Amino acid sequence: MTLEEKLKNIKKTSTLKALNCYPNIETALDLDELWVKVIEPNLPKKSVVEKWHKILMEYVKQDDAVLSLRAYGNPSGNSPALRRGFLNKVYVNNKETFETFYVDNFFTSFFYSMARDGYAPANLEEFKQLMDNRSFPCGCIQTNDERELAAYFIGTNPKISEKGYKIAHIFSAGENFNSDAGYDKISDFCKAVFPRGNRSEWCYKTDKGHNYRRVDCYDMAENEKIKKFAVAHFLRIVHPINYFLVPNKSGSVDKTTNILKTNIYWQENGKEYDEIGEYPKLVEYVAAKFRSLYGMIYDEFLSMIYPSKNAANPIGDNVVINAEYAIGIWHKKVGSVPTSPIKVKTRKNRKNRSMIIELIPNDVELFKKLLLTKKKANFTLIYDDGKIINHNWNANNFSESSNLLNNIKSRLNHRDDRNNIVKAVFEVVK
Repeated sequence: MTLEEKLKNIKKTSTLKALNCYPNIETALDLDELWVKVIEPNLPKKSVVEKWHKILMEYVKQDDAVLSLRAYGNPSGNSPALRRGFLNKVYVNNKETFETFYVDNFFTSFFYSMARDGYAPANLEEFKQLMDNRSFPCGCIQTNDERELAAYFIGTNPKISEKGYKIAHIFSAGENFNSDAGYDKISDFCKAVFPRGNRSEWCYKTDKGHNYRRVDCYDMAENEKIKKFAVAHFLRIVHPINYFLVPNKSGSVDKTTNILKTNIYWQENGKEYDEIGEYPKLVEYVAAKFRSLYGMIYDEFLSMIYPSKNAANPIGDNVVINAEYAIGIWHKKVGSVPTSPIKVKTRKNRKNRSMIIELIPNDVELFKKLLLTKKKANFTLIYDDGKIINHNWNANNFSESSNLLNNIKSRLNHRDDRNNIVKAVFEVVK
């Protein structure tokens, strides 16, 4: 399969099918457990990462490389002024040197998806051709105003988040470049060299009719300095050695896939935090794993990205996090075959056994619909000593916007005997 064919069919390939889908709320006591359960199983094969490494390292050394800048995908001030897909050509003394174009956050997902699928371009020429002829997508979203002047257009969204995952970076694409880079943040770099600018600046045409803006440098030394920073940023975005999957921060139900995704959080010094992919100790932990796994190519990658702090020798100590997360809790739609019981760990009970919650009817959407109508439910609690107690649930305050499972968990969490409950059966009063 060619690179162009792969990108067009990226949603239909194996990435989403290969991602682990946990049926229950899961826990991870420490980083070692999170690595084993989530991170390591979703890494691309080492041989595929090595293929991408060779191609990308060769590509950024090309005199006419086209480098992506993750910038201007968000509105500014009173005007949207989005720039996804806009092309810049850099000149020194009227001689073109290299090019840049703006991308959004989805750009990384194309590279992760291909690497996770075990796919890499056949050679440098194939990758370079798609970048040169503007066939490589800049992202998955573009406004009509952007399409009018963009040289790069949108592609098929791999939808990594469909099963509740997020791509986390070891080295941020946006900040923490060391002092040799000349800039600490990509926003400062773009503001100085490749500003958002006015649309009228993209008035030049390539030989194939694509709009571009001309950016003039003072001399070749300045040009090389600019290109080195752009290369560092580009590699941080696209290289599969720089990212890993973590459970996504979300408490919503995906309307297309019917998946409920709950937040993952960790504890430190008596406080709870979310967005696990940005937890500094996890990032350092994964960096240490990658340093050991990839060896020389990891060192070569570091030599190109202006890393800050002790990136060359991350300690990567295991840390207790007491994390709780859920990836891909599937619920059948109304009228389908009943699902199996939902097994959850209530927030205050997560250090103990799982508590099984069973719904009658055992379909979340149908149960909620009936509860909104009847406003009453019965629930039976079964304890570890065999005791069974029946209760009534007055649901007059339950509304369309209420989260059913959160309501149930809250009701159970506030019980003094919650640690002794092994199963709770909820049934809507008929």
